Amino acid sequence: MATNLEGAHNVLGQAADLGLDSIVHVSSIAALFHPGLEKFEADLPAAGGSEDGYGRSKARVELYARELQNSGAPVNITYPGMVLGPPVGEQFGEAAEGVRGALQVRSLPGRSAAWLVVDVRDLGMLHAALLEPGRGPRRYTAGGHRLSVDEVAQLLSKVSGTTVHSIPVPDSFLRAAGAILDQLGRVLPLNSAFSEAGMQYYTQMPDSDDSPSERELGVVYRDPRETLADTVAAMRQGKTKS
Repeated sequence: MATNLEGAHNVLGQAADLGLDSIVHVSSIAALFHPGLEKFEADLPAAGGSEDGYGRSKARVELYARELQNSGAPVNITYPGMVLGPPVGEQFGEAAEGVRGALQVRSLPGRSAAWLVVDVRDLGMLHAALLEPGRGPRRYTAGGHRLSVDEVAQLLSKVSGTTVHSIPVPDSFLRAAGAILDQLGRVLPLNSAFSEAGMQYYTQMPDSDDSPSERELGVVYRDPRETLADTVAAMRQGKTKS
């Protein structure tokens, strides 16, 4: 909490003090998420996720960034979803581990669980558009496309040639299992993204209203099949090279 907020003061605060225009702050949908949310929109309050450290940290930095906006600083905030697509060098980003894991175990659990997928190239287009000076403070969601577990499994199967099954495990079971692993992680050296908070995001992920960036900035969010296909192809190419 302290480190991330201090970093925001050092970067965003100093940029505002220096009069830079524009300033782009890449936040996260986690800053806006709360259980039961029906749709992500850029003007939602900073809720702080599911009360995990990541979500609360994102929300606290979000409040500071919005304070700068309210003071007139040209801070532009974006809220990306699960960022996938071609890598930069060998850097795929943490979301690609979800793709890698699904292909390795050939399954995805959950009933109402979902991925909110945005292509890194579309996100880059959004950020490039926001660099235009003289537009003042703005906020945009960039969640991308919401894909149910069944849809993710079907798309991964098509683009990879590997059959991925959707397993109808109750969402409540996934959240409970995540809570148990959280407790075990306090006494055992576990390093897993499977946590209560992670499962809450996964099983209660709403859609995202990205129409403002489409309408105002001309961003077109591409078909998630292309995004997943390019992600998988790049992963396989990297394995071949190594």
